[in-house]
Amino acid sequence: MKQNIVGIDIAKDTLEVCLMANEKIGNQQFPNSTEGHHRLGAWLKKQKTKPLHICLEATGQYGNVVAEFLYEQNYTVSVVNPARIKAFGQSKLRRNKTDKADAQLIADFCASQKPTSWTPPPASFKELQALIRHLEDLQTSRQQDLLASIPGIGKLTAAKLLGEIREITEFDSARQLAAYPGLTPKNFSSGSSVHKKSRLSKTGNAHLRKILYMPAISAKRWNPIVSTFCKRLATSGLTPLQQIGAAMRKLLHLILGILKSDRPFNPDYLVNVQAFS
Repeated sequence: MKQNIVGIDIAKDTLEVCLMANEKIGNQQFPNSTEGHHRLGAWLKKQKTKPLHICLEATGQYGNVVAEFLYEQNYTVSVVNPARIKAFGQSKLRRNKTDKADAQLIADFCASQKPTSWTPPPASFKELQALIRHLEDLQTSRQQDLLASIPGIGKLTAAKLLGEIREITEFDSARQLAAYPGLTPKNFSSGSSVHKKSRLSKTGNAHLRKILYMPAISAKRWNPIVSTFCKRLATSGLTPLQQIGAAMRKLLHLILGILKSDRPFNPDYLVNVQAFS
């Protein structure tokens, strides 16, 4: 018996569905919600096109629930790596990029590639996954508390920093971390006659630099380590703006040291870092 195909493009709020049956193509859209899933199930039954092979991309939380729902309705379901769908589209010289076109591409992929069927993970796997995610939440909460112990960094800034650089502790050095938002010095020289003062490279994550700017101004005044550092830079002739850039970099040094040591800010602890020059 010829198997009919359904391709589903998953989004946070919607399910774009393409049904390929009896050499005809039909499209329909449903909400990506419990109600929407039941409406999708009722629509599929109404088509009277069993057996059906339903294919969707592996999109994590947005697609898992609908995949399980369809599996429980006794449909053959395939959950495919999005990279395979993308490569398939490129091989077909695909030009259109809309939800409807994506759903049809997934259906075409299913019809020609016949991906293996999917089964939901066992309950034990889901329990383990939930425990791991809870542990990650606790670790993130601990990191926010540590960062907020640094004068100049509040809880909102701490959350923004962790959101921008989720795994800060994976950086090998403070200089490497400072280079990520472009806060390392860039020297200018040409021959033997042109020598300019160094500036920040600004080659990196501009959003992270924006997040650090106001905390650096606050830390320059209230953070004893950053304040002392900036005063020393002022006596060396650095402008106030250059001092702020150095303070931003110094904050990143403090952040990395505190997270790696798992200890809150200590104003009496001297961090051995290379001075901004």
